[in-house]
Amino acid sequence: MLTRYTLLFLFLAMVYTGHAQTAISGRVIDSLTQQPIAFVSVTLEGGRHGTNTDIEGNFKLSIPSGYSGYVYLSHVSYQKIRLLLSAFRNRPIIALRQNSTLLSELTVLSGENPAFKIIRKAIEHRKENDPRNLKSYSYTSYSKFLVTPSEPDRKTDSLVYAWQHRPDSVKLTKDQKDILQFNNLAETSNLFLSESVSEKKVLNPGQSKEKLLAYNISGFKSPIFSSVAMDSQPFAFYEENIALFGKEFINPIQPGTFRRYDFYIVDTTYYHTDTVYVIQFSPRDKKKFNGLEGIISISIDGYAIKNVMASASDSLAMVGIRFQQDYEKIDGHWFPVQLNTDLDFHNLNLAGRTLKAQQRSFFRDIKINPPVDAREFGDIKLELVSTKKEINDTILAKYRIAPLDTRELNTFIAMDTVMRKVRWFDGAFEALATGYIPAGWTEIDISKVVSFNQYEGTRLGMGLYTNDRFSKLIRFGGYYGYGIRDHQSKYGGEVKLM
Repeated sequence: MLTRYTLLFLFLAMVYTGHAQTAISGRVIDSLTQQPIAFVSVTLEGGRHGTNTDIEGNFKLSIPSGYSGYVYLSHVSYQKIRLLLSAFRNRPIIALRQNSTLLSELTVLSGENPAFKIIRKAIEHRKENDPRNLKSYSYTSYSKFLVTPSEPDRKTDSLVYAWQHRPDSVKLTKDQKDILQFNNLAETSNLFLSESVSEKKVLNPGQSKEKLLAYNISGFKSPIFSSVAMDSQPFAFYEENIALFGKEFINPIQPGTFRRYDFYIVDTTYYHTDTVYVIQFSPRDKKKFNGLEGIISISIDGYAIKNVMASASDSLAMVGIRFQQDYEKIDGHWFPVQLNTDLDFHNLNLAGRTLKAQQRSFFRDIKINPPVDAREFGDIKLELVSTKKEINDTILAKYRIAPLDTRELNTFIAMDTVMRKVRWFDGAFEALATGYIPAGWTEIDISKVVSFNQYEGTRLGMGLYTNDRFSKLIRFGGYYGYGIRDHQSKYGGEVKLM
């Protein structure tokens, strides 16, 4: 009997070992800038099994049992390398060198451009792959938004060095001292930083609700500042027009695109075992429309977008715009898991530095077509909540992709110190943004305090309504107004179920 069980155990062990897989992971960065490289192809020998780095340069790849070959890393803008499997034992940071020549102008090919077939298929399947067309979905997101100065220009850098190494007998002017003080701040911290965790539910058609679970904002206490940047990024690269920073750009993945855009296959890679085509796109005529240029990767699994890197094609614009999106297939549907947006304000100059803004969003706990009760939705699209500091910090720590670095921690310290002297601005901005001044379990409608029109002239009054501290289910209140020109009083009230 013992021998029989022993043989059975050995048989199962061999079967398990034959199918067992290990996994390797790592992070890929630019050898010069030390910045993460998104969407690097990581494949095994033969190229039929692989993955790509995410927007932060991280990757994880399962390795079939018995494999002992090389791991290949490639990107259209970098030199391809290969590493032994043993190099991945301690999750290495891998630096890639840029190609001596970056992506060139698109080449016109004779006959049918092979990229056209792929793009045509992606356009045909765009509605079924667009996550906005799902019956319902929900996710938890971690978002980080920061404003930071660029490196100083050469003139300012030289002046700062000279002032810092001046003889003690040389006195600085007030302007020179101010520039040095700003330089010290710029070297150690950002100018603004906010991070937030929110939970969003969507029920189509047209119903959505987002709940702010935790937030941290440099210099401010009101959650309204965190909500300002939460929806500033395009959610999916399937809309006909991509809205970025108040400007709309024509999407290359839509009917009629070949009249506006050129496409060229620059690489073929693999995600798991599916072929992914890496396609460069650029406007045919940059002057005739607001176009985008960049790289889009299309998986043959549903001809869906796997990832995209795009920027505004107008190199002379006052604001440089770049964004990245990465998608994963979840429960049979492609869904965005990471969104990045970068803005370069070329004309905003502070002490020899320009300003840059960055937004990073990461989606987790994604549910596709979950059962959602329509009664959960109402007029409130974004629910701002306040939690105890300990709970708030625990939630942020749970959903952060990486701990805050020294520069980010310094931002909270520096900005909190500066804004402590003008704390009243916190409440004033919230009142202007929401239109209400909180007063216990009521709130004052500031739009009713003073207004102007042709019939009444100046109208003075007051509006007072209950808020969610009184009840989350019902809201009631009223207003009174008096017209200076018509000498008439006006008043009214309302009761509203939330």
